Amino acid sequence: MFGYTVGVVSGLMQATFYYTLMQARLAEVDMPLGAMVTGGMLCVGYAWVGGVVGRRRALLGWAFAVLAGVAMAMKGPVGPGVMYVGAVAFAGVMRSREVLWWVAHPGRVAVFVAVAALWPVGAYLADPEILPFWVKELSGRAATGIQGAEPWWFYLWNVPMLLLPWVLVAPVSVWELMRRGRREGQGPLLMFTGAWVVGGMLLLSLVADKHKHYAIPLLAGVTPLLAVGFVAAIRHQQRQPVRWYGRSTGAWLVAIGAGVAAALRWGGENGFVFVVDGALFE
Repeated sequence: MFGYTVGVVSGLMQATFYYTLMQARLAEVDMPLGAMVTGGMLCVGYAWVGGVVGRRRALLGWAFAVLAGVAMAMKGPVGPGVMYVGAVAFAGVMRSREVLWWVAHPGRVAVFVAVAALWPVGAYLADPEILPFWVKELSGRAATGIQGAEPWWFYLWNVPMLLLPWVLVAPVSVWELMRRGRREGQGPLLMFTGAWVVGGMLLLSLVADKHKHYAIPLLAGVTPLLAVGFVAAIRHQQRQPVRWYGRSTGAWLVAIGAGVAAALRWGGENGFVFVVDGALFE
């Protein structure tokens, strides 16, 4: 939706965030959960921003419901919560009842419930005593937090940390997106990514139990915006005299150094792993 080049750069960025490398190395469920949420939100994007119409748009609605159900089975309500809040928020900012009906279609909601219920029903039939544990776990995380409640602004500074080192191109991205929004009519696309990320952050902020990795399903919504700035900076550099390359190289070295310093400072026992993985993959 942002173009082929931005799409490729987005994927490379997503694969080389320091925190993403660590979570993937640990085989955390947050990684496939992030993939389900990203797939579901892409269904929304292609259906209502990407120009898909007719039967294909309807099929994307059913795919959204299935992916939300799988996300629910993976890690409870966090994944589908981000998907449905993001989709409903997008319908709101677009002032579109058609988008809202696409999300809340009774048949699709039924498919979501059916897919989401497969594992819990099977687990309950195998061991009915799991039900009170689930109730205690979910209510405890939502209301008080397992290890105590974090402040509501927890994700405001943690999400940028998860985006290191590429978050450092954010100022260029903001400038480029403002220019594009005026000249190329990309308002609906920016509303879509904004609804995904802002809606998801608001939802996560309402939950008492907060952890950095809960925000992983939001990263794919931010990455294309950062990639827009990165691609714009590279294209600007290519139009400059050779002497400009020294300044550009210096800026990227500072960015990489900031990422390494942050990984060592806040990465705990995994900080060194962040640095080594980053060196190998970048």
